[in-house]
Amino acid sequence: MWRGSLADKAGLSREFYGVVAVGLALGLALDYAGFNAVSMLFWSAVLNGVSAPPLVVIVLLLTSNPAVMGARANPLWLAMLGWLTVAIMTIASCAMVATWK
Repeated sequence: MWRGSLADKAGLSREFYGVVAVGLALGLALDYAGFNAVSMLFWSAVLNGVSAPPLVVIVLLLTSNPAVMGARANPLWLAMLGWLTVAIMTIASCAMVATWK
């Protein structure tokens, strides 16, 4: 079982603190290499926004399928709310691309 949080001592969560250390080192390396941190955050957000609708579709298809979820499959109203969310997110992504300068 995976354990790890900032509240744990380093000896109890070596993997967690290893990931934190590697992330910190990578961030410092990118900073010293001259990359703009704000620009990287912006493009990360753009990539997350564009990739989110297809990922939500996958989650919806899986969680609405009784063969996968059994008795805990999404009810119809929740599936419809999910599809509405996908539609709004897709329209927003398309609008962003259409208005890009």
